[in-house]
Amino acid sequence: MEAVLNEQGMAELGFDTGLSQTPIMLGEAPLAQDFSRRLFDQGVFTMAIGSPTIPRGEARVCSMTSGSHSPDELERIVAAFSRVGKQPGVIKESGLISRWVREEVECQLGCSA
Repeated sequence: MEAVLNEQGMAELGFDTGLSQTPIMLGEAPLAQDFSRRLFDQGVFTMAIGSPTIPRGEARVCSMTSGSHSPDELERIVAAFSRVGKQPGVIKESGLISRWVREEVECQLGCSA
């Protein structure tokens, strides 16, 4: 399920997910802090990470999912990222996220592949 949220879903929304544990790359620390706060207001906890932990200009938010998240919860998480990402202009546009979340989660729950 983590792959559903992090790899496919966030990239499909237009987020730059970087190369490590699927952070959402935001650039500047104030933007990452604001983004994290807005997600928290939507019921999604993320950690804003900025300088001096990482180099200036590489601020990000990180979150984790687990197998205990239901398909509905995953869909709400991605929807929150979509809403919040539009507010500061971080992502370009959002398509139908519920379709891919439902398809991918159903596959992970019931597919043998």
